[in-house]
Amino acid sequence: MWRGRMFLRSQVLWHAHHDARLLSLQMSAARPATVRTCRFFSSSAAGSSSLAVLSTGLKCPGCGAMMQNSDSAAPGYAPPGRESTCQRCYQMLHYGKHTHRFPVQKQEFETHLARLKRSKRSSVVVHTVDLVDCEGSLIPYLKDLVGDRNPVYFVATKLDVLPSRNRGEYSNRISTWFKHRVQDLFPSFSEDTDRTFVVSGQSGEGVHEALFPALKRFRRECEDGPSDVVVVGTTNSGKSTLVNHLASVFDTFASAREDQSWTQYDDPKTPGTGFVKSTVSALPSTTLSLVSKPIPKRIGGGFLIDTPGLERRDFLDSAISVDDWAKLCVNKKLVPRSFHLGPGSALQIGRYLRLMHVQGPECMFVLMAAPALQGTLVKPEDPRKAAAAAVGSVDVGGAAKEPITECELVVEGSGSPVIAASDIAIPGIGWISVVCHSPVRVACESRFGIRPVVRESLTPFASTSSKKT
Repeated sequence: MWRGRMFLRSQVLWHAHHDARLLSLQMSAARPATVRTCRFFSSSAAGSSSLAVLSTGLKCPGCGAMMQNSDSAAPGYAPPGRESTCQRCYQMLHYGKHTHRFPVQKQEFETHLARLKRSKRSSVVVHTVDLVDCEGSLIPYLKDLVGDRNPVYFVATKLDVLPSRNRGEYSNRISTWFKHRVQDLFPSFSEDTDRTFVVSGQSGEGVHEALFPALKRFRRECEDGPSDVVVVGTTNSGKSTLVNHLASVFDTFASAREDQSWTQYDDPKTPGTGFVKSTVSALPSTTLSLVSKPIPKRIGGGFLIDTPGLERRDFLDSAISVDDWAKLCVNKKLVPRSFHLGPGSALQIGRYLRLMHVQGPECMFVLMAAPALQGTLVKPEDPRKAAAAAVGSVDVGGAAKEPITECELVVEGSGSPVIAASDIAIPGIGWISVVCHSPVRVACESRFGIRPVVRESLTPFASTSSKKT
């Protein structure tokens, strides 16, 4: 009995010490000293919209919002006594609920990155690019924000959602394709194409063998000491997923005994890890402020920083509902869907876009988008179906009809009945691989600011594994 009492007493003391240490570490993370160490911390974190909101002085480790327990409709709210993460992150993590949306202003995003440019030390900037939405997730003015001192690594994410056949047999070609896209959209970055990577933040493919060694090498060679790693990108480009995996790799690489502070948090869903994961969801602007994760001192120290995603104001981000965003989000392997179009027929993609075959031979459109996004083939002899599928005929949430943008595209032929030479990229949605023997003219009608473009095909052989529709 004496041994049992001593054991129970030791357990109580251990938990009390652990809770006190955790609270101390969280409180110290909110003090100015730590703010100065993590040079890009913003005291104007999302969540200060109301003067009546009383902050607890702690930051939510999942989204970066300042924790408070007085306004359940404001960012960072957590019920009293349960301040490990905010209620919004907790519900997204455990129940998949998207209760509130708090868009991050473009000015706030630019303010965070402007501090990189003013800093005397270099930082590695990791620009995440959604492989499913390459054209919509590249930030064209990034160089102006971060300056010349801070090298930019372009990282295409979501490799795991590409069809296995294409991903396995053409992984090198996908890497080459991504380098070409960076060169086309960022001519000034042509010398940095050795800093382009194609990875899966979910499975870690490409992170261990390519990205992590490159980051480690740069941090070791940096003249002013190991630099911070700052991950930036648009909303839903895979930033937080990549940050979580990089943090895990850093944690594994360093010995826990060399840096006990790295084990200040425990994630109950992944026992043994030494950090709280950033919250990941289909909701745009899940991350509300900077989320800093310490890099183990054994490999130089510093911080791995997750930043709020840039929301594109003239785009789908601010135009559609949370439920629609969940449907558009691609988080599972893509299944190619093929449609045969002749002159006069059209492909209607949800309520967002209609592509009409205007001139050229019969061709195949292979749709690569979220499974919940329906594609409807409209033939010229079915006027009632055509009228029902018209882009401008659908209202959004009972509001006025969105204006329609019209354009015309010319898709080059490949000379093959099964190989696509070009894609029609649809920012925010995905792309269509066009299989045609000779050039085809396509008329486009779109809403929500979507502007389709023609590009080199990412999945030229998708038609061979597509589902006929």
